[in-house]
Amino acid sequence: MVAWDQVQIALIGEIERTCSVSAGVNAVDLGDVTRGSRRDLSLGVSCNTPFQYTLVSANGGLRHNGGLKRIGGFTDLLPYRVNVLVPTDTGSAAFSCASDQMTVEAGRCAPADSGGGIALGQTAALSLSWQAPPLPLLAGRFEDALTISFSVKP
Repeated sequence: MVAWDQVQIALIGEIERTCSVSAGVNAVDLGDVTRGSRRDLSLGVSCNTPFQYTLVSANGGLRHNGGLKRIGGFTDLLPYRVNVLVPTDTGSAAFSCASDQMTVEAGRCAPADSGGGIALGQTAALSLSWQAPPLPLLAGRFEDALTISFSVKP
């Protein structure tokens, strides 16, 4: 048997690529939407690899929930814009999209991309803004469901 004075052993480990998002709230009261305004929110983002994110609007804007459609000189839909800024280790990943472009049918807001950046334990800024509508809004409640999805970049 031959004895050696050293041995080299290759050690290999792996960390799964993950990406997650959390929000402090799941509903936001926008108040009186007849005047242009803005609401700022924050999201917790933790991605240990480059990532992408998408925004999807269920209604393409804030829609009157009473089932009434546009009548006379009134409107049942108030468009809005979403701006997202996610800090990463290489700068930030910024994205902006109008609500009418965020519907599944429209599909015009391509996924935002972090480039090569990662965001471990970061706080993303989300800003919702809207203008006063050109037509008066129907009286009642206006709603939308905004879905923000983060995933590992392919």
